[in-house]
Amino acid sequence: MKLTRILVSLLAGVVALAPAARADSDKKITVERAIAAPIAEVWKTWTTSEGITSFLSTPANIELRAGGPFEIYFAPDAAPGSRGSEGCKVLSYLPQKMLSFSWNAPPTIPAIRNGERQTLVVITFEPQGERLTRVRLVHHGWPTAAEAGALAADWDKTFAYFEKAWPNVLAALEKRFAPANGSASAAPADPQDGWVFVLHLTSKTLLAAPTEADQATMTAHVKYLADLTARGVVLIAGPSIIPDKPETSMGVIVVNAPDEAAARAYMEGDPLVKSGAVTAELRPFRIAFLRGRD
Repeated sequence: MKLTRILVSLLAGVVALAPAARADSDKKITVERAIAAPIAEVWKTWTTSEGITSFLSTPANIELRAGGPFEIYFAPDAAPGSRGSEGCKVLSYLPQKMLSFSWNAPPTIPAIRNGERQTLVVITFEPQGERLTRVRLVHHGWPTAAEAGALAADWDKTFAYFEKAWPNVLAALEKRFAPANGSASAAPADPQDGWVFVLHLTSKTLLAAPTEADQATMTAHVKYLADLTARGVVLIAGPSIIPDKPETSMGVIVVNAPDEAAARAYMEGDPLVKSGAVTAELRPFRIAFLRGRD
């Protein structure tokens, strides 16, 4: 909670760096990953030129100081000004906790890229034991409809572009430290060893009379599990609901994870768990039989 309060204060400071007349919408892109590496190693990948290159395989110019360049050259052979995040800068940071930087639109959307307004990216780092780090990226600072004006369609295209791009970036980071790549950060998991987390309903409104906040949380929960399933983390997931006894409802999610810390990070990253709508219990799970494998 203390870290959360600090980060909220810092975010407010970052937004304050924007021009006084600027208005930001509530839109944001949020992507999270549990990275199988110590926090010091993960921090280095985002705050040094060599670190960026290690997982994106492209040149970069990063100087970790307020106002320092945060330039990633996704197209290094393109003409100057079209190579990547040229002109973007470090806004603020807390060592091994938070990094924020300005961000521009891709060259394919010149009306936004060449305009005066840039968006903001904030990345937070949270250790989950000695060999696991949760990385959360939030891309915000998008204009309101009134501020977007005649460029609304271009701003929508920019938002859609990064909705697809940021998950790929964090997937590359995850792959960089994956045990299959020879990383010593985590031991390979036994293919028959898994973990199960059981979600017990605590909210009185989530199923009986869901509020707008409940619906948003449930949507985020479904998206979170769908993403983990696509990545091969979730093996099976679903609810157990007795219609005339909704208070007894529970969810069961079986995951592949290299160790307990990784499994716990997946469990605690679930939006339902984070919101407090459910309580969660983590248990080891032996996958004795699995269709398609046995």
